[in-house]
Amino acid sequence: MNTTETLHASVGKGLFNEPASSVAKRLKPILCGTDFSGPARAAADVAAAIAKRLGAPVRLVHIAEGPRSSAAQQELEAEARRLHATGVEVAAELLDGVADEMLVRLAQQRDARLVVVSSLGRRAPARWLLGSVAERIAESAPVPTLVVRDASPFMS
Repeated sequence: MNTTETLHASVGKGLFNEPASSVAKRLKPILCGTDFSGPARAAADVAAAIAKRLGAPVRLVHIAEGPRSSAAQQELEAEARRLHATGVEVAAELLDGVADEMLVRLAQQRDARLVVVSSLGRRAPARWLLGSVAERIAESAPVPTLVVRDASPFMS
């Protein structure tokens, strides 16, 4: 299976592209939000590990508050390739909007089985135990939300 069959990145459409695998189409995806920070990469690793165990696809989403950039698209594609290398199907999408609102909406629209986010992102001071974006997602998402502070328990 080549990368183009499993890695989908859609910049302008605002809709997920379905992974090529018919098995992945039948399974509810694990939705993972990323801001490309270290904690977000760890959360993406957890999402991929869970997806691999369940045989489910990962939907990796970066939500930009402002104009989309080619650098963000490249970073998203690189992160999707990194996760795909672990053996999971990955669909990636770059969207505009407010991160927590968009992830909650996408969880419902895309019939996600789980939302995975990091406890802290780029903007959250280290002294906070839970970032405000993660907190709002956990409070509002229509499906279970896993807020990852430490990825190590999931990686064994």
